[in-house]
Amino acid sequence: QHDDLIEGHAVYLGLRDLSAMRLLCWCPLGDSRYSGNLEIPIVRKNHTFSEHVSILEYYAKGFHVHQEQELFISTRIRGHLESAPYSFRLGEWAVMDEELKCLTSFDAERPSYVSRPLPLSWTQEQAL
Repeated sequence: QHDDLIEGHAVYLGLRDLSAMRLLCWCPLGDSRYSGNLEIPIVRKNHTFSEHVSILEYYAKGFHVHQEQELFISTRIRGHLESAPYSFRLGEWAVMDEELKCLTSFDAERPSYVSRPLPLSWTQEQAL
Protein backbone atom coordinates (compact mmCIF):
# COMPACT_ATOMS: atom_id res chain seq x y z
CA GLN A 1 0.00 0.00 0.00
CA HIS A 2 1.34 3.38 -1.02
CA ASP A 3 -0.54 6.49 -0.01
CA ASP A 4 0.59 9.73 1.57
CA LEU A 5 -2.06 9.35 4.29
CA ILE A 6 -0.72 6.01 5.57
CA GLU A 7 1.35 6.33 8.74
CA GLY A 8 2.08 2.63 9.20
CA HIS A 9 0.68 -0.71 10.28
CA ALA A 10 -0.48 -1.85 13.69
CA VAL A 11 -0.03 -5.51 14.64
CA TYR A 12 -2.31 -6.79 17.39
CA LEU A 13 -2.26 -10.10 19.24
CA GLY A 14 -5.56 -11.61 20.33
CA LEU A 15 -7.02 -14.83 21.64
CA ARG A 16 -9.19 -16.70 19.16
CA ASP A 17 -12.94 -16.48 19.80
CA LEU A 18 -12.46 -13.98 22.64
CA SER A 19 -13.01 -10.25 22.36
CA ALA A 20 -9.56 -9.40 23.66
CA MET A 21 -6.49 -8.13 21.86
CA ARG A 22 -3.56 -5.86 22.55
CA LEU A 23 -1.12 -3.89 20.46
CA LEU A 24 1.87 -6.09 19.79
CA CYS A 25 3.95 -3.85 17.50
CA TRP A 26 3.70 -0.59 15.62
CA CYS A 27 5.41 -0.53 12.20
CA PRO A 28 5.67 3.05 10.92
CA LEU A 29 6.16 3.86 7.26
CA GLY A 30 8.40 6.52 5.82
CA ASP A 31 11.87 7.58 6.82
CA SER A 32 11.80 6.02 10.28
CA ARG A 33 14.73 3.70 10.88
CA TYR A 34 12.22 1.28 12.42
CA SER A 35 10.09 0.99 9.29
CA GLY A 36 10.28 -2.14 7.20
CA ASN A 37 9.49 -5.77 7.79
CA LEU A 38 8.67 -7.40 11.11
CA GLU A 39 9.70 -10.94 12.00
CA ILE A 40 7.57 -12.44 14.74
CA PRO A 41 9.13 -15.40 16.60
CA ILE A 42 6.71 -18.29 17.11
CA VAL A 43 6.86 -21.69 18.79
CA ARG A 44 4.69 -24.76 18.41
CA LYS A 45 2.45 -25.59 21.37
CA ASN A 46 0.58 -28.87 21.89
CA HIS A 47 -3.07 -28.89 23.00
CA THR A 48 -3.95 -25.47 21.56
CA PHE A 49 -7.66 -24.88 21.01
CA SER A 50 -10.12 -22.07 20.42
CA GLU A 51 -13.17 -24.08 21.53
CA HIS A 52 -13.78 -23.89 25.27
CA VAL A 53 -15.12 -27.46 25.42
CA SER A 54 -11.84 -28.82 24.06
CA ILE A 55 -9.80 -26.69 26.44
CA LEU A 56 -11.75 -27.95 29.45
CA GLU A 57 -11.70 -31.56 28.23
CA TYR A 58 -7.92 -31.70 27.84
CA TYR A 59 -7.36 -29.72 31.04
CA ALA A 60 -9.49 -32.25 32.95
CA LYS A 61 -7.29 -35.02 31.49
CA GLY A 62 -4.25 -33.32 33.05
CA PHE A 63 -2.76 -31.71 29.93
CA HIS A 64 -1.26 -28.23 29.82
CA VAL A 65 -3.62 -26.41 27.42
CA HIS A 66 -3.36 -23.15 25.46
CA GLN A 67 -5.91 -20.75 24.00
CA GLU A 68 -5.33 -20.31 20.26
CA GLN A 69 -3.82 -16.96 19.31
CA GLU A 70 -4.62 -14.74 16.37
CA LEU A 71 -2.73 -11.84 14.74
CA PHE A 72 -4.59 -8.77 13.50
CA ILE A 73 -2.96 -6.28 11.14
CA SER A 74 -4.51 -2.92 10.32
CA THR A 75 -3.37 0.13 8.39
CA ARG A 76 -3.21 3.37 10.35
CA ILE A 77 -3.71 6.68 8.55
CA ARG A 78 -3.39 10.32 9.58
CA GLY A 79 -5.93 11.33 12.18
CA HIS A 80 -5.33 8.09 14.14
CA LEU A 81 -7.86 6.15 12.08
CA GLU A 82 -7.36 2.44 11.36
CA SER A 83 -8.68 0.16 8.69
CA ALA A 84 -10.58 -2.98 9.52
CA PRO A 85 -7.92 -5.52 10.50
CA TYR A 86 -6.94 -8.62 8.57
CA SER A 87 -6.84 -11.62 10.89
CA PHE A 88 -4.48 -14.58 10.80
CA ARG A 89 -5.07 -17.65 12.97
CA LEU A 90 -1.92 -19.18 14.44
CA GLY A 91 -3.34 -22.66 15.11
CA GLU A 92 -0.87 -24.65 17.21
CA TRP A 93 1.71 -21.86 17.07
CA ALA A 94 2.16 -19.17 19.73
CA VAL A 95 3.97 -15.84 19.59
CA MET A 96 7.12 -15.75 21.71
CA ASP A 97 6.51 -12.19 22.89
CA GLU A 98 9.39 -12.31 25.39
CA GLU A 99 11.78 -12.51 22.40
CA LEU A 100 10.08 -9.90 20.19
CA LYS A 101 11.59 -6.41 20.19
CA CYS A 102 9.75 -3.64 18.35
CA LEU A 103 7.94 -0.34 18.83
CA THR A 104 5.31 -1.28 21.41
CA SER A 105 3.17 1.88 21.26
CA PHE A 106 2.20 4.46 18.67
CA ASP A 107 4.34 7.15 20.31
CA ALA A 108 7.37 4.94 21.06
CA GLU A 109 10.68 6.33 19.90
CA ARG A 110 12.80 3.24 20.55
CA PRO A 111 12.01 -0.45 20.34
CA SER A 112 11.56 -2.49 23.49
CA TYR A 113 10.70 -6.08 24.31
CA VAL A 114 6.98 -6.77 24.08
CA SER A 115 7.02 -8.80 27.29
CA ARG A 116 9.59 -8.23 29.99
CA PRO A 117 10.12 -10.53 32.95
CA LEU A 118 8.77 -8.97 36.12
CA PRO A 119 11.35 -8.36 38.83
CA LEU A 120 10.75 -10.37 41.98
CA SER A 121 9.93 -8.50 45.13
CA TRP A 122 12.21 -8.83 48.13
CA THR A 123 9.96 -11.38 49.84
CA GLN A 124 9.63 -13.47 46.67
CA GLU A 125 13.42 -13.60 46.33
CA GLN A 126 13.70 -14.82 49.91
CA ALA A 127 11.21 -17.60 49.23
CA LEU A 128 13.41 -18.95 46.44
